[in-house]
Amino acid sequence: RLMFPIHDHQGKLVAFGGRTLGEDDAKYINSAEGPLYHKSSVLYGFHQAKEAIRESKKVVIVEGYFDVLACMRVGVMNVVAACGTAFTQEQAKLLKRYAETVILCLDQDTAGKQAAERAYHICSAEGVHVHAVVLEEKDPDETAAKNPKLLKKTLTKQDVPYVDLVLQTLQKGDDVGSVEGKRTVLKTMLPLLDSLPTAVEQSHYLAKVAGLLGTTETALKEDLENY
Repeated sequence: RLMFPIHDHQGKLVAFGGRTLGEDDAKYINSAEGPLYHKSSVLYGFHQAKEAIRESKKVVIVEGYFDVLACMRVGVMNVVAACGTAFTQEQAKLLKRYAETVILCLDQDTAGKQAAERAYHICSAEGVHVHAVVLEEKDPDETAAKNPKLLKKTLTKQDVPYVDLVLQTLQKGDDVGSVEGKRTVLKTMLPLLDSLPTAVEQSHYLAKVAGLLGTTETALKEDLENY
């Protein structure tokens, strides 16, 4: 297996991740939890990225070890990954000490999109701004292999607020005008609106979502209160 050393936020070695070089059933095997290693509070690459995060006030979150290496290889140093687990509140609290904005760059598949939404809710609860980017390839590793300049440009210049990105995706749908389509939009957007940390932000997005649905902000606000 190819071994990835995992360090805590102080740079102390606490665990390893092992990626098979053969055809083993388990693609990755990580160190077990113990006195030194609590994967819910550790972010891979954090101790190398810490100063870049502090300087930029931004941190890019990716899914895996190779994604972190791919980003750093193209010059994006403020990047970390969750260690084989879903993003947690403990990790969000750690990042909040150094960054004002989290940029989600997770896999473009269904699981990645679900992970991004979960991370959005957790970071919003901590008062951290949540942005996101969209890659043409599956993940940063594949993008770096095909077009390293594009990966760097995407991560440094093309991030947008996460809620805006979801809205843009919904606007491209064909069925927003129907009752069923409006219900789908509400099912997607109400949880996101509910997680916004300030009334000003909620008001801003209530207007946008009401415009998309062709309804009034008053009606949308009532649905949000019922939610």
